[in-house]
Amino acid sequence: MARLRLTDQALVAVTAARQAAQEHGRHPTAAHLLIGLAVEAEGQAGALLRTPPTAAAQLLQRALTPPPGLPPLEAVLAQAGAGAPVRPVATRGLLAAALEVGGSDLVDLLAVCGYAPRRLYRAAMRDFRLGEETFGLGSDPDLAPDAAAAVARVRAAAGGAVDLVLAIATMPRAEELIPEDPDGLVSILTQLSRSGEVERAGDRWDHGLDGVVAAARAWVQPPIGIRDLLRAAAVAGGRGPGRLLEEADRRGFED
Repeated sequence: MARLRLTDQALVAVTAARQAAQEHGRHPTAAHLLIGLAVEAEGQAGALLRTPPTAAAQLLQRALTPPPGLPPLEAVLAQAGAGAPVRPVATRGLLAAALEVGGSDLVDLLAVCGYAPRRLYRAAMRDFRLGEETFGLGSDPDLAPDAAAAVARVRAAAGGAVDLVLAIATMPRAEELIPEDPDGLVSILTQLSRSGEVERAGDRWDHGLDGVVAAARAWVQPPIGIRDLLRAAAVAGGRGPGRLLEEADRRGFED
């Protein structure tokens, strides 16, 4: 359990779950985790649980006195970490794990609050997408806030240098650096993959996030901004980031 990695938002939700249980003199259960997920403001699971708002209000009230047979929080965390996930467990992963081990009591709790548990589980099981949550935000004092946010989003997705370019494109004023929006970059990446260029490059396509951040630290005095990270990605990130930016520049010139 000590080795389980959680996104920043998932960690907040687990902390909130423990606090909710402690305030009522209880051991934290799957129901308390639902409370933590619902009140956490930035995670994807919270967005699911706050729709509709009337259901969320019922959940926050009823989950404080859950059925006695619900599994403890530790069992949910163990389920979420089963199989040593490659990326940090996100809030939707915690929600899915709670539904998997919570049994009929948890399903009934959600249903009486106004949720459709099966639909909620399907939504929780959707593929994780870059930018949904962060991991380690605030742990890189050398990075400016926009650069730190981009890096934390990539770490949450267990992404590499190419993903860093995509994350930078979502930052404010990124259009000054990249003449394509995030959707345009994804389109370019899809074309490069379909053409076989990504496969032909193999390991040369993406050298990973850590090498890019290390290169930026070696070349630039803090604070390191997104412009510095983008330059480091193009030079030290492998073939992929450079090709992505080349195609973005070409499209921008044609437009």
